[in-house]
Amino acid sequence: MRLLDAFDFAITQLVRNLRRSAVAALGLLIGVAALLALETLGRATSFYLTGFIEHLGKARIIRVRVLGTKALGGGARPFTEADLERVRREYPHVAGVTAAVIDWDAQVAFRRALTTTHVAAMDGHYLDVFGLAVATGRPFSAEDEGSHAAVAVLGAETCDRLFGSDHALGAVVVAEGVPVTVVGVLEPTLSEEWNNTVYVPLASAMARFAGCRKLNAFYVAADDTAHVRGLADQLRHDLRSWAPGGLQQYEVDVNKTALQQITDSLLVLRVFVWAVSLVTLALGGIGIMNVFLALVTERSAEMGIRKAVGATEAEIALQVMVEASVLCLAASSAGVALGALVIRAVVLITGEPELAALSVPHVVAVVAFAVLVGLAFSLSPALRAARKDVVEAIRSR
Repeated sequence: MRLLDAFDFAITQLVRNLRRSAVAALGLLIGVAALLALETLGRATSFYLTGFIEHLGKARIIRVRVLGTKALGGGARPFTEADLERVRREYPHVAGVTAAVIDWDAQVAFRRALTTTHVAAMDGHYLDVFGLAVATGRPFSAEDEGSHAAVAVLGAETCDRLFGSDHALGAVVVAEGVPVTVVGVLEPTLSEEWNNTVYVPLASAMARFAGCRKLNAFYVAADDTAHVRGLADQLRHDLRSWAPGGLQQYEVDVNKTALQQITDSLLVLRVFVWAVSLVTLALGGIGIMNVFLALVTERSAEMGIRKAVGATEAEIALQVMVEASVLCLAASSAGVALGALVIRAVVLITGEPELAALSVPHVVAVVAFAVLVGLAFSLSPALRAARKDVVEAIRSR
């Protein structure tokens, strides 16, 4: 029997027993749809999970700071705006760079309310780099920086301790003996550091605060957690040339704990998604095997007659395998359509079109894998049909 004739005969048989074909295809259809949809759902989950861990643990942030030890003769060269611009311009995979001086504490007072909190000087990129938002008021403006304005943005908890339920905007608080006007309040975050800080413009802090005279740190945000370690290594290598005499005067830190949490979480998620998808496909394959075992029993007489007129065992087995492959291909195609609908729904719900990264090679690979699974499970019915005795097969008519 020619292969083309086998395909034509297979389609005829499947259409003739349409209900049974649909039942056999249902499991594999759901398996393919699950494989595609769960991959996208897993990508969406990892997207939000990674974002949560990144925001909580600053996983994409690299801190570069001056060590300033006494053994190095009073400290290393402080950073300049030119250094930050160089990193922005020359380094790959950089999403943002911000300058900040945060390593000093101070007492902050408003009327009779007094609290000890952090005071941080930041440039205009800080909020964007760390993903912070102003709940009320406004962030610093370029005019604030240019005029060294005595203004401040309060962390949520600092604002609550100083003002309670009162309105903070426009009030003048005294931070480390320097009066500053509150122009904004940050939204509450999961980080106590951000909630318990008074932020002032970097240029203003250097002009007004005794504890802030040198730019001793800056922060680099990588565009993806996968690039954090490589970018940190490049910074460590290049910063050696900034130190006179080749002394190591700078420190480059990454949040290793947060990076490991992201890696472990994504690994568990991928294993779960693939395990569920493979189990679903296996169940679909078992359904095909059972249906084809019943089919072989019902069509024993037909196969016996074909053997009697000269069909070989290989041709009988091939006919069953061709029918299974046609059924698997049809089920997989329907599964792709169903999976695409689920993916479309995910995109509409999340508003993140990049989550639907469904490429043609990926779809082809899923369909090919599903067809192979179906063929593997149909191998037993095919061999059973091929090995049937001619006389017994005809008598079963």
